[in-house]
Amino acid sequence: MFRTTLSRLIALALLAGAGLVLFVGLSVTAAAPPSDAAKGKELWAASFCRRCHGEQAQGAFAGPLAGTQRAPDFVINQVRNPRAMMPSFKPDKVSDQDIRDIVDYLKTLPAVTGFTPPQPVVQPGDHPGKLLVAQKRCIACHGETGPLPPFVNTGRTPTKEAVITQLRTPRNNMPMFRPNQVSDEEAGVIADFLLTQFRAQPAKPKAAPAPVLPKTGAPLPLFLLGGLGAMLIVSGLVLRRAIQRR
Repeated sequence: MFRTTLSRLIALALLAGAGLVLFVGLSVTAAAPPSDAAKGKELWAASFCRRCHGEQAQGAFAGPLAGTQRAPDFVINQVRNPRAMMPSFKPDKVSDQDIRDIVDYLKTLPAVTGFTPPQPVVQPGDHPGKLLVAQKRCIACHGETGPLPPFVNTGRTPTKEAVITQLRTPRNNMPMFRPNQVSDEEAGVIADFLLTQFRAQPAKPKAAPAPVLPKTGAPLPLFLLGGLGAMLIVSGLVLRRAIQRR
């Protein structure tokens, strides 16, 4: 009888363990659906990733990602807590599942060998902020002038505070740069570079003044208009009676 009870306990323990494994497996499957390379291709084409890593992930201002063999979880961690100069993308910019789909797509691309990152070209007399725009890879999205157009288009004067705010708490789809990537002092140099260009912008032509219409005189008060109307009516009645008497 003891052996029978023990056998039953062992059987129940095995069933409970199998059920736990099945439950965990189903939970993981529900939390992380299979990746989709086709969707990843569409996400890549619309992402900011290609600005630094190249249209076909062949490498540009940052290294190539085509043919990567990295696990999706590794890439997710890199996107959230990047090394070197890569800015961080929060989940509201790109979700974990989107990253998994992108990684699945990148694995279908041929791997790149012999990549050499471009070096900033410095000309004599260049503002040090221009070099920082290239070194910090702002050039990938904003070009050599840096993020100047947003200030020009809105008429806002570039300031150190405005640049720091955008770096730390970016609006729209821009990723975040931490102080160890772009320090406050470096942000100030970039702001001065933007300000130099801002001041060199040609003055916008002033809008032509609205034409002045000639005065037509003040309108007649309502009581005068009413009196004039009454006079016309009375005159008409008098004229009608005069005609009838004839």
